[in-house]
Amino acid sequence: MVSAPSPRPPQANTRQAPSANARQASSRQPPPANARQASPANARQAYQAEFGRQPRHVPTDKFFADIDEAMSKQVSAQELRVLALREVQRSRVPATDKIELWIPAPQIARLYGTPEVMHAINRETQSQTWDAAMASLCALDVVKNRGIRVTCTNRDLAIKLGGTVVNCMGQKLIVKPYSAYERYYYVDLTHIPDGLDEDVIYDHFSALGLQPIIAPTHVAGSLMSRDRTVWFPETDVPDALFTDGVPLREIYFAGFDYPVYVQHKKRSLNKVLPPTIAKKRAETGEGCSQCAARHAADA
Repeated sequence: MVSAPSPRPPQANTRQAPSANARQASSRQPPPANARQASPANARQAYQAEFGRQPRHVPTDKFFADIDEAMSKQVSAQELRVLALREVQRSRVPATDKIELWIPAPQIARLYGTPEVMHAINRETQSQTWDAAMASLCALDVVKNRGIRVTCTNRDLAIKLGGTVVNCMGQKLIVKPYSAYERYYYVDLTHIPDGLDEDVIYDHFSALGLQPIIAPTHVAGSLMSRDRTVWFPETDVPDALFTDGVPLREIYFAGFDYPVYVQHKKRSLNKVLPPTIAKKRAETGEGCSQCAARHAADA
């Protein structure tokens, strides 16, 4: 008779639980680099750690000394004005001569502020076209999550800058080509019925005393969106687009049961709900967030 094998003794567990010190050290491990870069605060801190915090600009002692001397001599108000505005002389041109250039850069504009972007552009090597235009650039602003807005006071140089590369934060950004007509005001028309003719749209705005210029909102090759953009040869919101101080947000065209929604170039006007959306809100008792979500879906 074969006896059953004796049971094997249990093996000792050689894996040791991490010590308290090891656990504490592990909890202090920094997050992955890509996680740090995803945070605007961390990105700015990293940039400042490498290049220093960008200080506030302070005019030279000589500048302030000149002001003190002028005041002590009791120079004319005009002379004092000229001295006091000397640091911003480049931007002292008529508003009509100031040309806004746009540099799309959503990632950079999400992570960095204006001081870091200005420093990076100044630090990195730029094209001859950009360097030649520096004396005509009077303002630079970072628009959060969107890009970089640059103001130029020379139309010829602004045209030359369009389509050129600007190096910033190790990226090659492209200056959007300048258009003299981009200042025109416009509204986007959405939810346009298939049977609505563009001539009817033209006549509607013409009857308001406006000169409409109608174009597709989006074009890709020979494809056009159904949405339309109506341009007006005015730089501000035309008065005719208001009724008793309320901006135009929808249009009912004859023969159609639902409205065409109007989205303004001036985004603050789009906070006013179209009447049909406001009516739905009143009837259903929706809260602001629900109504906004519904409006976004409808528009």
